[in-house]
Amino acid sequence: MRAPRLGAVLAAAALLVLFTAGPALAEQVRLTASGSGAEEVPAPGEADATVRADMTVDTETGSITYTVTVSGNDEPAAAAHIHRAPRGQAGDVVVPLDPAAVNEGRQATATADPSVAREIAESPENFYVNVHSPSFQQGFARGQLQAASPGSVPAGDGSSASDLPALVGAGLLIAGAGAVALGVVRRRRGDAAA
Repeated sequence: MRAPRLGAVLAAAALLVLFTAGPALAEQVRLTASGSGAEEVPAPGEADATVRADMTVDTETGSITYTVTVSGNDEPAAAAHIHRAPRGQAGDVVVPLDPAAVNEGRQATATADPSVAREIAESPENFYVNVHSPSFQQGFARGQLQAASPGSVPAGDGSSASDLPALVGAGLLIAGAGAVALGVVRRRRGDAAA
């Protein structure tokens, strides 16, 4: 296959990968949190308890898909929430989370008002996740939300995966452009030699 045609095929494949993967994530923001009982306020939570959260916030629909996992706690979660407050302050509940999903460490979905979801996505540092038990009604562990590292996607089990389709699409686009350029150079050399 000649280089210009190969370039066109690669460029088309890149556009297909980029545009089929892109729009579905256009309104979604990935956030994470990790923390411990020591971060609870006004009183510390359970000494050895930790919490980790991975979530995707859809700013258009208000849907929040999350996986919250806890460890080191003596009692199962009786409640879990996203609260509005910066680090070091207690705040009001804005989104209730499913304590059964937290206890099982499985993915679940909550729905917030879209304006609240946008606020969480735009300023995650002003929100935190905490988990409550009968002995720690204020919360046994707390983690402040933050933007997820670029290129990571919550996988639903507390781990993350990469944005591979976007990377493949970008690589194909670059390869396609290079093949087209190579074909043009070869054609010009062929025309000059004749």
